[in-house]
Amino acid sequence: MPVTATHPVRSRSSLGPVLTASILVLVMTGTPWRQCALAADGRDFSALYSVVPVAVSEDEVRFALSLQLSNHRGEAVSGVSIRVVACGPDRREVGLSAPTELPQQGSAPVSVEMVLTGSEYEVWQAGCEPTFEVSYTDTEGQERRTPIEAAQGPVPAGE
Repeated sequence: MPVTATHPVRSRSSLGPVLTASILVLVMTGTPWRQCALAADGRDFSALYSVVPVAVSEDEVRFALSLQLSNHRGEAVSGVSIRVVACGPDRREVGLSAPTELPQQGSAPVSVEMVLTGSEYEVWQAGCEPTFEVSYTDTEGQERRTPIEAAQGPVPAGE
């Protein structure tokens, strides 16, 4: 996104705070940085993800989704699954990962295969992004489901 200046030229001595604030805004709105900052704001989970189209036909699009899921909780969690919900009016589940373990303050790779209809794919191409939810079993044995902050970005190689 291009940045344009709308303020008058300032002296060198007054540029420091403006430049620092501008860099902070750019860093915090950068996708991976935003995801990490939101996780630090009390989120239990966050993820970086990448999507690769596997097969495209007239009726549907199949994707492979790779995530690096991070646990920001103070405890390990078991039975962690990622649920991908399509954006748009029907909000249907388009992908569910196999359960995995997630260490305390750690991360783990998660893979999800999903299928979109041709019309859902067009909506996604126009900028509508999916919602990610994590379901897990807490230390009391209760099944929990919560939205996670997810950002498209580089997933570590081999994950």
